[in-house]
Amino acid sequence: MQLRYAVILGAVLSARAYDARSNQVPATPTPAEKAHSQVELTPEHAQEIDDHRQIITDTGSQPESRRRMAERMLALDNPARIDLAVELLSSADAAVAVCEAITSVGTKRPQLLDARLVEPLVALLGHEDAALSHKAAAALSAFPDDAVAGRLGDLASDGDRPLRQRLAAISALALSTDRRDIVAELIGLTASSDPAVVARAVDALRPASRLDYADDLVAWRKWWTEKQKLDDAEWLRYRLDLAVQHNQSLLREVARLRADAESRSQYAARRTCELLRTNLQLTQANQRDAKLEELLTHTKTEDRLCALSLVGERIREGEKTSDAIRDAVKGCFGDALPEVRTDALQVIENLKDPQDAPEVLMLLTTENVLSVRETILRVLGRLKNPVAITALVSELSSPTAPVGCVREAAIAVGALCDQAAVAPAVIDQAITPLRDRLAAAAPTDLRLKEALLGAMARIGDPAFAADFAEYLSAESPELVVASIRGVEVVGDTDQIDRLLGHLGHSDARVRRRAVAAVGSLGTAPEHLAALFGRWDPNVEPNEGVRNVAWDAFRAVLTKNPTSHTQWVDRLGPFPDLQITLLSDWVDARTGNNGSTPEVDAARDKLAHLLLKHGKFVDAMTQFQKLRKAYAARNDPRAADVGIDWVNAHLRSGRHESIGETLNEVCNGDAAQKTAVADTLISYLEDALQQQGRATLSPLLDQLQAIPIDTLGPDWPTRLAEVRTLAATPSEGDAEPSPE
Repeated sequence: MQLRYAVILGAVLSARAYDARSNQVPATPTPAEKAHSQVELTPEHAQEIDDHRQIITDTGSQPESRRRMAERMLALDNPARIDLAVELLSSADAAVAVCEAITSVGTKRPQLLDARLVEPLVALLGHEDAALSHKAAAALSAFPDDAVAGRLGDLASDGDRPLRQRLAAISALALSTDRRDIVAELIGLTASSDPAVVARAVDALRPASRLDYADDLVAWRKWWTEKQKLDDAEWLRYRLDLAVQHNQSLLREVARLRADAESRSQYAARRTCELLRTNLQLTQANQRDAKLEELLTHTKTEDRLCALSLVGERIREGEKTSDAIRDAVKGCFGDALPEVRTDALQVIENLKDPQDAPEVLMLLTTENVLSVRETILRVLGRLKNPVAITALVSELSSPTAPVGCVREAAIAVGALCDQAAVAPAVIDQAITPLRDRLAAAAPTDLRLKEALLGAMARIGDPAFAADFAEYLSAESPELVVASIRGVEVVGDTDQIDRLLGHLGHSDARVRRRAVAAVGSLGTAPEHLAALFGRWDPNVEPNEGVRNVAWDAFRAVLTKNPTSHTQWVDRLGPFPDLQITLLSDWVDARTGNNGSTPEVDAARDKLAHLLLKHGKFVDAMTQFQKLRKAYAARNDPRAADVGIDWVNAHLRSGRHESIGETLNEVCNGDAAQKTAVADTLISYLEDALQQQGRATLSPLLDQLQAIPIDTLGPDWPTRLAEVRTLAATPSEGDAEPSPE
């Protein structure tokens, strides 16, 4: 692109006014040129000319060699170099090499070109060999002199010349539309009486304009009238802008073509795999492994890649892989194509067998393709075999290792050392190299630093505490997340205030990690206050953070046993959380200590919360336990709790066991029996109104079977009244159908 701009600049600055036709190239050599061509050559110069002639005219030599020799010829400090070039241009066999050389030299060192080359090149325009004509046109476009443009314009407008030569002259002009003198010649040719000349001139003008005026000649001339007003700098800016626009258009087209090619390639690969899969399914079950082995060793790359894909599918679906298939997959480790080696490694990665690590490890000694090497390092981490730790540490310690490989090695080290079974001696190998590499990492190597600090966080060695503290204030969320995790793992409570500061971080990943760390390290009431309410969507928009916040709050609360009640009261807008918190507290303090007044008060609150929010079965359990505790201490509150227990039991719908509850609650006390009977009658009357007699009938049958002395002497009468009421059709009941 820069070279293109340089050419435009050189062309514009070297162009002269088109009207100065007095500088046009003469058709015949001047006396000075004749004298120059008749200079007596020294023997050395003569030999030099013969040597170049011999190689350039040798049709047995490679075209590239002949072109390079022609370039050297034009650069010779030899008075006969142009004469030789003119001579060679008259020979079709040698003219191609000379034309190419003139084009190349004109781009790099235009001062080496000579006016005597113009007419021989013009003579080649329209040559019966179209390729030679094109090369002659390209050579003529390399001359920056506006006189050459004028010569081509005159040729194109000369009605006595063959049309083919005139059109070729326009083609030569079309190669340099960055130059104003060239555009002027083309505009002039639009006035030709020959439609073919006009059409070719318009085609040549199109790249010079941002807009395509098609065959509207008036529009083209108007456009040129405006552009003629531009000074050299303005014209250059116009051409540069146009070149940038054209280049961007080409880049978009290239990207589109590449994407299309990639899409077609992927489609072909999928279709191939589908056909192979179908073929495999049609193969008898006991022969499928053999078929896969054959495909894995097939000479066609597509078949090997598809076979690896099919093996990977079988592994993901939970099928067992035979030793023969595994060996065939490993045989692809030495494949000539990186894609095959990579896919084979990914299959072994999915097998997750630590016993494969030594074979994968050996590949590091020979693999030079960066992407494959990175895959090897990643797979070694996933296989979780400590045998790889030395090589991984060596990779991340190497000053010459590519950054991508160091990153993958660090991630793999973290994965290996984050295992309880790994010996401390294995972990110790990685501590200093990780710290040193992190310290040496460039500020711009964010992904590398994230991988290194992430590995350190997974290892969680106290030696990393200072690094974790340092990166708590990093701009990268990934670095902050790794730092918080590290602080949590090493238990650095000195950083708790900084963790609290991250609870309002803009990145949800940071907030979630910070909340979890505060839950792990926090102990004080202010830590509870910082976490409180973060499960509220109005406070925390991210659901994952909300879930972690509640767990963290509960964790810190267990370290503050005296403050449970006040937090329960503050949880009023979140009854489910209230119930959970009270349940945790009551369960944690009941255990072997039995019941205490403090626990009884909490259980009473819990039971009524459960009853209020429709959790009747759980409320039954809590009221039963509370009544038992009161009764054991002869606490008169046992009677009221018994009533609550009966009420919860009735509302639970588990009426089949209501008799057992009534027997335990009534307990021979007349006043208690009356209170329980009142509760039952009240519930029955309300239920009859709300639910109807059909749903109430099973409960009435249960109550009818209760012994007469359980609920007092008035109970049978009161129950009979309810049963009569239940048997009486209400206004909305349907009339019974006649038999």
